[in-house]
Amino acid sequence: MDDSAEIRLRRLEARAEIENLIGTYCHLLFAGEGGQIMDELWSQSEDISIEIGASGRYCTREKVATYYQKDHIAGKFTLLLPVTPVIEAAADGKTVRGMWFVLGLDSDAGELGTAVTEERELLTSRTKEGKAYQAECAIWRLGADCIKEGKLWKILHLHQYDMIRFPCGSDWVRFAEERFATDGIRLDAMFRSNLLFAEDRAPENLANAPTSYHWQYRVDGMTESEPKLPKPYETYKETDRY
Repeated sequence: MDDSAEIRLRRLEARAEIENLIGTYCHLLFAGEGGQIMDELWSQSEDISIEIGASGRYCTREKVATYYQKDHIAGKFTLLLPVTPVIEAAADGKTVRGMWFVLGLDSDAGELGTAVTEERELLTSRTKEGKAYQAECAIWRLGADCIKEGKLWKILHLHQYDMIRFPCGSDWVRFAEERFATDGIRLDAMFRSNLLFAEDRAPENLANAPTSYHWQYRVDGMTESEPKLPKPYETYKETDRY
């Protein structure tokens, strides 16, 4: 791999710009500016996607846009604090891959879009009436593929890997125990395998492709090395995407 001064400088510039891109994303998400996120931060490619935990993958610009079409209402609160960035720019200067741990506070965990109603209720902070929210703490990994369009970096793929989520006032160990006791093997199987996507149960604001990978803390589980951290690379390959 070419390690010339020009390429090293280009990589340093790309790293700084990608940190700004993801930082801007977090600020706009907090403010409920989903439309601005789509217009200014995402690639114009039809190959874009966003994957959220076990909720499936949103593919194509039209579908990704539906993820951000949420009412910015009183009580809604989503704060993402990305830390420990690992960012690598391709030698050809066309793409960048990045990985962060993210500390999160959330008052709307959303729904598990590819599961049956009973499973959704285990993973949502909404009441059955859908009107009240419960404060939640979370830790995610955030993987991003970014692409250069003109002079600006844009998001091509975004993957939020849910690792820990629990109601404020509890803790991740106690919540994991309670969650597993509630649904046992069925819940474990749901978390430990790729969820099948039911094509006939995909309303507009839900994912249109299955979850590719999901791991969530449980008391008898081991942490995993997935997803892989970015490494120096020559050019983008679809097989290495987040």
